[in-house]
Amino acid sequence: KAVKVVESKSKLQHLEDPGFEWEDPASEIAIEEVLEKVTDEPNAVVDEYKEFEKVVRSDPNNAASWLRYMASCVHHGDMGRANMVARRAVTSGIDHRAEAARWSVWAGWLNLEAHYGTRESLESLFTEASKFNDAVKVHEHYAQLLADSLNTVDCCENLRYRSASAR
Repeated sequence: KAVKVVESKSKLQHLEDPGFEWEDPASEIAIEEVLEKVTDEPNAVVDEYKEFEKVVRSDPNNAASWLRYMASCVHHGDMGRANMVARRAVTSGIDHRAEAARWSVWAGWLNLEAHYGTRESLESLFTEASKFNDAVKVHEHYAQLLADSLNTVDCCENLRYRSASAR
């Protein structure tokens, strides 16, 4: 089941998957770098990001926490940070055994890219997602994103191209 990222007034809503305790000392450095980048933003945003960092560190396999963190970044106009948070979630944040949680973040990331990114960035992310997830699941999600965009010409062209290249 694909996860759709839904933005409310100030938070992202979507729920999924708890996991086990895990700590990565290397992520501490990355977290500090993230927080240094937001020092010129209002304290409320910095505090919000710090809270999200605590939440994702305390339960890294909880896809909903990662998705809310990504949505908060988008809400504050920082798509670059949202992409960084998503990449961190799928590469080092969520355990490789928590496939459903990782897929939820991938799907949410694809949704964000479809709504806020460029066609090229979406296609690039689609290609990457296909390498690390069940290709059929990724193709179905991508087709749904294209269909939802009401661009049936693009949808048909992409599906024809993808099915021909998969053979």
